[in-house]
Amino acid sequence: MRRSLCLTLAALLLLARPGGAEEVPATGGDFGGMGVIETRNARFREDGTLEAGASLRHQRRFWFINFQALPFLETTFRLTERLNATAGEGMTTDRAFDLKLRLLREGDWTPAVAVGLQDFIGTGLYSGEYVVASKRWWGLDLSAGLGWGRLGTGGEWNNPLGQVADAFNHRPRSVGRGGRVQSGFFRGEDVAPFAGIEWSVPGLDTPWGRLEGLRAKAEWSGDALRDERGGYPARDGQRGRAESRFNFGLQWSNDWLDAGVFATYGTDVLFRLSLRLNPAAPPSLPLPPPPPLRPRPAAS
Repeated sequence: MRRSLCLTLAALLLLARPGGAEEVPATGGDFGGMGVIETRNARFREDGTLEAGASLRHQRRFWFINFQALPFLETTFRLTERLNATAGEGMTTDRAFDLKLRLLREGDWTPAVAVGLQDFIGTGLYSGEYVVASKRWWGLDLSAGLGWGRLGTGGEWNNPLGQVADAFNHRPRSVGRGGRVQSGFFRGEDVAPFAGIEWSVPGLDTPWGRLEGLRAKAEWSGDALRDERGGYPARDGQRGRAESRFNFGLQWSNDWLDAGVFATYGTDVLFRLSLRLNPAAPPSLPLPPPPPLRPRPAAS
């Protein structure tokens, strides 16, 4: 019921007229690139922005570098430390590389649209593809999309591309040692819808001054954590399936910092922190004031 309500609301809002388009800076998601929490959106950083940070939850840690290589192209390198599911204890590492490409800018009546490849160079554990649309109305930013592979393990829907060719219903399964280009994009019998909403909280007066830049986030993820088998959270013999796919939390950002805390998958607390800069306009400290001038001597 909750999932159907979220998806219906997403569809209605995406068709409504916005109050403004892409006026609020994007915020980062769990995987390093721009997104809500675990789900992606169609937002991008300013061209040339370089960002580095980490997102941490129980038995999984992401360390990432995100580079807005072109106005329409986002690139992310990510190192994952996760539970060694083969041994059932200890940690192992996983390297991945992601791309997100803008297909359509947001307009008065049309949403921003993007397509992405996650872990398309890596071990393939987090490999997945997505198409997502985002629309903003004043302080509200809503996104909805469809995920394949790891991003579609919820499996509510059949792959629509399977109607085009039967080959799209079969996804090759290859979790290797990393550094390999994955194949079988947008393939697999099952896909899953996802949706997220972000609200820019109005400025708040606090004892320490006025707080600006706070965002409230909530989402329905298409990832059921199925491929993190043997890992946490494991419930009822489901080998790592999430207890819930509803995530929510708060994130604060300014010109150079993103910091957030979220409740994820019904069991975990997620922390995210990142620093960013634009190499074309690096931050600088204000110059010290010039020394005072000595008074000129009186003319003789």
